[in-house]
Amino acid sequence: MNEIGAEEGRVLKLSFAWPLQNSMTFYLESGQYPHLKSAFDYNQRDSIPREIDYFIQFTGTLAPIVYDVPHLPAEQFHSQPEKIYADGKVLIFAALPKPLP
Repeated sequence: MNEIGAEEGRVLKLSFAWPLQNSMTFYLESGQYPHLKSAFDYNQRDSIPREIDYFIQFTGTLAPIVYDVPHLPAEQFHSQPEKIYADGKVLIFAALPKPLP
């Protein structure tokens, strides 16, 4: 994703499912990915921000913690993941293009 941001000459805004919060925050703050920025809302960790480029979904389980996989709004994201990692437990969804004003 960092390469996509570099190719487009901009910083991509990401959000992610809350179980990924610590690892994503660590990597994004490491300085290794200058074309990626977190848009995760730490006060409403189950929310999905509207103005993002990608959402990283976690579909695994967190036993004994109850974790409901958030449903991505169909009007905001492509229905199929752009990338799949960790044996299908981490999915990256691209936001749909914004309509022109």
